This record gives sequence, C-alpha cells and structure tokens, in this order.
Amino acid sequence: MLNIKPMVSKLYWFTLLIGLLFWASNYYLYFNVEQLTASWKTGLTMLLGSFVAGSTPLGGGAVAFPILTKVLAVPAEDAKVFSLFIQSIGMSFATLFFISKKIEIDWKTLSYALTFSVFGQFACLFINIESGLIIKHMYTCFLLLVAIILLDSFTHPAKTYALIFARKKLATAAFIGGLVSGFLGAGADTLLFFYYVILMKQSAKKVIPTTVALMAANAIIGSILMLSSNYVPSSFVITSWFFAAPIVALGAPLGGLIMTKLPPKSILAMVIFIIALEAVTTLTLLPLNWLEASVIYLLFSLLLVKIKVEIFFTRYKPRVQNIITSTGLISRRLPPKP
Repeated sequence: MLNIKPMVSKLYWFTLLIGLLFWASNYYLYFNVEQLTASWKTGLTMLLGSFVAGSTPLGGGAVAFPILTKVLAVPAEDAKVFSLFIQSIGMSFATLFFISKKIEIDWKTLSYALTFSVFGQFACLFINIESGLIIKHMYTCFLLLVAIILLDSFTHPAKTYALIFARKKLATAAFIGGLVSGFLGAGADTLLFFYYVILMKQSAKKVIPTTVALMAANAIIGSILMLSSNYVPSSFVITSWFFAAPIVALGAPLGGLIMTKLPPKSILAMVIFIIALEAVTTLTLLPLNWLEASVIYLLFSLLLVKIKVEIFFTRYKPRVQNIITSTGLISRRLPPKP
C-alpha cells in the first residue's frame, strides 16, 4: 500500500522545484537580463510583502499596493491587479508549506467561505472604480480598520473551543472579503480572520494558516475571473509578476515559518507599524480633499488611542488592581463558584 505521508511532507519542496524549472525555461524563452534588472524594485517590495503575507492576516498587497502606488508611481489599477496576481503564487506556496509541515488548516470553513468570496469577486466585475485616488484612499481606510480590530482582538483574550462556524456570519464576511479583494487586490483573508477572532473568539495565531489558504484560492480564482473578462494586463503587471514569482514562492513560506516561532504580540507590533506607516504616507503624499483626509485622521486617531490604552493596561493594570485590592474596594477572595 502506498504511503503518502512522506510525499505530503515534501509537497512544498517538490512543487517549488517544478515551479522554478518552469520559471527558468520561460525566462530563457521570453525574457532577458535587462528586464530582470529593471524589476529589482518590485522584487524587493515583494520580498517584504511575501513575508507579511505568510506571517500575518494581511495579504502581500498590504505592502505591495502602497509602495507601488506612492513610491514607485505605479497606476492604482496596475498595482491592484499585480497584488492579486502575485498572491496567487505567494499564498499558494505558503499554503503548501503549511500542509507539508502538518500545520492545521480548517478546510471545512475554508471551502464554505470560498464560495461566497468568489461571488463577491464576481460582483466586482460589474462595478468599476476609475479613480486611482479613491482606490488608494479606500485601501488606507481598510488597513486602519484592520489595525484597530486586530489590536482589539489581542486586548481581549480568545477562548479555546472547536472551530464551529455560524454560516450566516461566515457567508457575509466571505462575500465582503471577496468584494474588497476585487476592489483592492487583497482582503478576503483579513475578513475571514475577523470572523474567526472577533465573532468566534479564536486564537489569532491558530487561524492565520486558514486565512492564508483562503487568500491563495481567492487570488487564483480572482485572477482567472479577471483574465476571462477580456482584461489585458499591462506590460508592468506581466513583467513584475514574472520576476517576483520566485521571490514570493520562497518569502511567503518563510514568513509562515517565522509566524510559528514568534510570539503573537511581536506579529501584532509588526502589522500595526506597517499600517501606521501606510496611513502616514497617504496623508503626506496624496492630494486628498478635506473629507477623505478627515476620515483617515479619525481612524488613525482611534488607532493611536487604542495603542495608548493597550500600553497603559499592560504596564499599570497589575498596579491598579493591587491598589484597589489593598484599599478594600474589591475583596481579595473571589466568591465561590455556584
């Protein structure tokens, strides 16, 4: 009888080898050294982006989109499409890495969420946002909301019980995630993360592999939907995607590996730093009107307040509890459980 366990443990490395051989043959046939050297900025961007994608509930687009649009002056539409296309590689290889390492993925929830996420992406084909500035503004607001909710999830410890999903809530989160991915090139994984951590009170670190797997499938299907709708990628998207592919195939699994080693608060600090930096660049580099700037200032202020509250309670909560207990306001002995 065939034993597939050794094959599963080598699944990532086998697929990576086949992918690199395929990449090398296409490079020899269709590309040249000048194109390779011209794409170094995008490759460097995705080196960081792939690490973030594999180790956090943010997709690689959380790094790629703001750097491409604000630093490299890439049109927002191209940056969005590139972010979606490149995650079909990075997130897929991160998922294969999790499978090879026997890291738990909740396939039942994943398959159900993917159905509604695809509906959301399909709906985006009929909604066209032409203004690149609006897309950039939406992306910053989305990331700031991510940071606020993510910080709140770490402030309130998660309960530990089985991953049982409420279908209506999951369907809603997945559909909205598909819409966000269609508009911004990322977001399906983040919305599933919200479902797990905020609604189901699951451990943030435990559910990241499942959210990565969802974004992998979402990016593949979204890319196919986009190409089947007569969309023709620009030369920037094609060239940048090709040369960044091997980088994210290695970088996203590396991020996944480090995610399993780092304490959750270190991951949280890294994510919030990236989002705060993205918000600052939006406010300083983009020509926003007063309403757009006010929304970002409001969300950014809420994030800063949330961070301050978290730092205060982390440092001073034990002291406050001791003072209250010593003054007799709260009894030292807890009442017996009924």
